[in-house]
Amino acid sequence: MRIFLTAVVTVISAVGVAETRLPLLDGWRFTRSAAALDETNAWQDVSLPHDWAIAGPFHRTNDLQNARVLQDGQVDPLAISGRTGALPWVGKGRYAREIVVPEGVGSAVLLFEGAMSEAKVYVDGQFAGERPYGYIPFVVDVTRFGAGRHQLEVKLDNVPLSTRWYAGAGLYRPVYLVTGPALGLATGGTFVRTASLSADGTARLVVQDEVRGAARDIPAADLTVAWRRTRDRLDGWRACGV
Repeated sequence: MRIFLTAVVTVISAVGVAETRLPLLDGWRFTRSAAALDETNAWQDVSLPHDWAIAGPFHRTNDLQNARVLQDGQVDPLAISGRTGALPWVGKGRYAREIVVPEGVGSAVLLFEGAMSEAKVYVDGQFAGERPYGYIPFVVDVTRFGAGRHQLEVKLDNVPLSTRWYAGAGLYRPVYLVTGPALGLATGGTFVRTASLSADGTARLVVQDEVRGAARDIPAADLTVAWRRTRDRLDGWRACGV
């Protein structure tokens, strides 16, 4: 089963060679205020990954709640803290930086590997996309804003009682600018499932991909998906129309 899964991962890598993935780790500014982007004194320079809550201060009121643990036989609610580390993760935060979309690319998306939480993304002050919650990666298509320099802003909002453990606060994993041709496999659009598993351990996997650009005025094309297996395993391929 592991060998087959490795082969599928190779498929995903092989068909994405035309894409460029640029890490956006430095050059970010951060604030907890509602300051304008040009109010430089209200912003601090940060690098990703970044978690605004770990700077503290620790305080029991940061995650204080009245609760009772039935398994412990508690009858009356008690004041309990420390559920999320007693760190100030609740509240709003904003990140901003400049991005440059290269000339001549047909697709440009922002890949966020982790943003806690309720992310709203803006490009040049215009709403570009959002992702509720904060535990999984998501992408925002910024192709429509065109090539050139753009101002990127990410607004986050952690609401009270939205987690039972310390979940962090902010852009806690890397962000990437992924550019490529207009027609290709969509970033984050791959779904792999096990279709069948026999008694001898042989598995059949199904890979479903979202193809970006397929609905645009682009001529029909052939998509060849190839994979390589390790050691003494055979190579294979399958082609389909787009």
